[in-house]
Amino acid sequence: MMKHASITMTLFALLATDRAARAQEDEAVDSDPPEADAAASPDEQATAATVDDAATPGGVFARGTVGLSFALPAGGAPTVGAAYFLDANRALRAELGFAVSSSQPDVAMAERTTVAGFSVEVGYRMYRDWVGGLRPFLQPGVFLSKAAQEGDAGDLIAVALTGSVGIEYLFTDRFSLGGATGLSLLATHGFDDISLTTATSALFASFYW
Repeated sequence: MMKHASITMTLFALLATDRAARAQEDEAVDSDPPEADAAASPDEQATAATVDDAATPGGVFARGTVGLSFALPAGGAPTVGAAYFLDANRALRAELGFAVSSSQPDVAMAERTTVAGFSVEVGYRMYRDWVGGLRPFLQPGVFLSKAAQEGDAGDLIAVALTGSVGIEYLFTDRFSLGGATGLSLLATHGFDDISLTTATSALFASFYW
């Protein structure tokens, strides 16, 4: 009789141990996070990054962005500029300007003369940290121009090393207004004359896409 009781108690102990082990396994499964939430897919990560960029001022400033700018009236020489962004903080820029001059000599029966001039500036723009909707920048560059005048070509050509500081205000991710000023180391008349001058302040409107 004692032998049967001992066997019965042993069976109850085994059943209780098995139940406790199953309960611990169930709790462990419930506490594990779903595998789907463990890591986001590359597409989901890219979408999240795009949303974050859109929420940041000037999110359009990124590698591959192209810009077109126009000098405003009374804001310096009438030029058209283009920009290509290397990343969110650096852009290559080119500014083009044209001028045509036509005059009538005082000599009787003389024909009217028309001459054309141009200017080209290539710059490397480095944007600084945002201040609200404002984006300061620095820009070193090289400038070349030909005056719209008659005369020897060598005397009409000017070459300069330029450095400017400026700021842009973005009204939207696609449109901004800005201004810049700086210094120019200018060589004229076949490099016979060299001068350091304050660059004319420029005001411009820019469009980005």
